Amino acid sequence: MLVPLLTAWVPDRVVEEAIAEVFAPQAPPPGYAEHIGAGLTLRRDSLRENALQRAGLLGEIEELHKQYPRLTLPIEAVHGSADTTVGLPIHSAPLARRVHAARLTILPGIGHAPQHVASAEMDAAIARAATRAGLR
Repeated sequence: MLVPLLTAWVPDRVVEEAIAEVFAPQAPPPGYAEHIGAGLTLRRDSLRENALQRAGLLGEIEELHKQYPRLTLPIEAVHGSADTTVGLPIHSAPLARRVHAARLTILPGIGHAPQHVASAEMDAAIARAATRAGLR
């Protein structure tokens, strides 16, 4: 019963605030919400599926952690130090500690979306991964 009420009464500004929170401390690119169809997240099916996904996320992450030692491909992890959406100590730092082939680049002051605000650093990480994989 809660999902239909949310989808009927949640104003667009709630979605905009959620996007701003994800990008913080940087701002989302102009027109980002419209470009990704952010309003679609308020559909009943979307809200329900997102809630189900989030409910099982911790268990899935714990299972992924168990698989880290099996990874041998070159991994370039890029993580913003100001990311409050996906914590550095929960994801990227354990990956870098447990996977011999992983290299972690921490971007000071960058939030959850470095691909939008630190494109040079992202391009460099992709180039390093390609070089390490023998593709360059």
